[in-house]
Amino acid sequence: MEIACGTGISTEQARSALDASISIAATDLNPPMLEHAQAKRGHLAGIEFSQADAQALPFGDGEFDAFYCQFGVMFLPDKPLGFSEFFRVLKPGAMIAFNVWDSLERNPAMDLVFKVLSDVFTGDPPQFLTVPFGWYDHDVISAHLEQAGFIDIQVEDLAHEGSHPPAPVNTR
Repeated sequence: MEIACGTGISTEQARSALDASISIAATDLNPPMLEHAQAKRGHLAGIEFSQADAQALPFGDGEFDAFYCQFGVMFLPDKPLGFSEFFRVLKPGAMIAFNVWDSLERNPAMDLVFKVLSDVFTGDPPQFLTVPFGWYDHDVISAHLEQAGFIDIQVEDLAHEGSHPPAPVNTR
């Protein structure tokens, strides 16, 4: 099971990595994202895309062997509730794997964006970047998982440097 599948990029990667006999229930809260994922990746065998709220999953208890999410759990308004739902739909002994972004301080490009926006909107700086970059503390993450019933929890930092082509230069 995948939550917050978005455009289905991670769904496609999972499909290529897993045995063809393994089916994937790929969910997202946002219908337009699911429509995009279905349009781009609906041809992939063994994947069912469906709308689902990660905090109120429409699946039975113990229905799934594994759970994964790429950059989605950090957006859950009530993370303990979400983890309780994940635990509920997983079979005993199942694995959960997910990743989140680290702090703004450890993401210099996004930290710069946040600082510039804060300088521009001094009276009411936008706080939207504090959501995805605000849930990274290993102890907090572990506590939420333990509260939901998960055991043998491993949280680790994985450093990765991103890059992209330079922005075009306007010569006028």
